[in-house]
Amino acid sequence: MASVIGSNRQNEIDAIVVEGAFASHRDEARYTVPFWGSLVKNEEKADVEIKKNWKPVLVIHSKEDKKVPIEFGKIIFENANHPKQFYEIEQSHILGLQYYAEEIAEKIHQLLNSK
Repeated sequence: MASVIGSNRQNEIDAIVVEGAFASHRDEARYTVPFWGSLVKNEEKADVEIKKNWKPVLVIHSKEDKKVPIEFGKIIFENANHPKQFYEIEQSHILGLQYYAEEIAEKIHQLLNSK
């Protein structure tokens, strides 16, 4: 949701940080429950909304994430405008801050200074 909310409220933010996110609700539903996933409404699409964003973007995703495949994070990143960074980590879903707090803080600092 950070991609959607941030892109629609750019005057209130300095950057968007996305970790372990899926590109759309339907994509995530199809991944989780393939047969029924196609029935999910596809109203909020991070991969579309992020294109509207002109603030710096940091996408963090674990290559070991079993809940949300890293490909979804890469889709968001590919659709983001510059400046942007992709930070590939290890560990489980959304545990980046637990294991990589210093590295993430440094990447956010770099990103904010790239504006």
